[in-house]
Amino acid sequence: DDILSIVRLQSGKIELRRLMINILPLIEHVIDHHRLLAEEGGLRLSHILPPFGEEVFADPERLELVFANLITNAIRHTPAGGEIEIRALSHGEFVRFEVKDTGEGIPQDYQARVFDKYFQVPGSTRKGTGLGLAIAKNIIEAHGGEIGVESKPGQGSTFWFTLPKTEQQPAG
Repeated sequence: DDILSIVRLQSGKIELRRLMINILPLIEHVIDHHRLLAEEGGLRLSHILPPFGEEVFADPERLELVFANLITNAIRHTPAGGEIEIRALSHGEFVRFEVKDTGEGIPQDYQARVFDKYFQVPGSTRKGTGLGLAIAKNIIEAHGGEIGVESKPGQGSTFWFTLPKTEQQPAG
């Protein structure tokens, strides 16, 4: 499925079904969906949301796939007793989403490559397909956003991405 998804994304064959999405229910849904997996791994899953009622213009199914990839990676690479925090921050004309973990972290030399297809950090204790982050990158870029990572070995990672806000401001 991952390989098919990335081939379709890169060939432009996946059509985005964008609509206005309220941030608070989106984050609550994503956390509820991953809470059991986090708890089974002995991890605390939480969120920090600023007091704004903004929306993003995005495809909800594709956005859930991005969050699923980032959160399951955080769960996979964070030892028991750790924490994963999802944040949403107003960032100009965009909303910046972050998935911050207290996991093993990524050496600086590999941070630029983690979004490449099939790439896995050498020596990583947990293995995946090496496609999840490449898929997430393609989805975010198709929305006109950016994606990146900030990490220090032994101190965890923060994977972030931006999505455009709605042009419409709520009345009042």
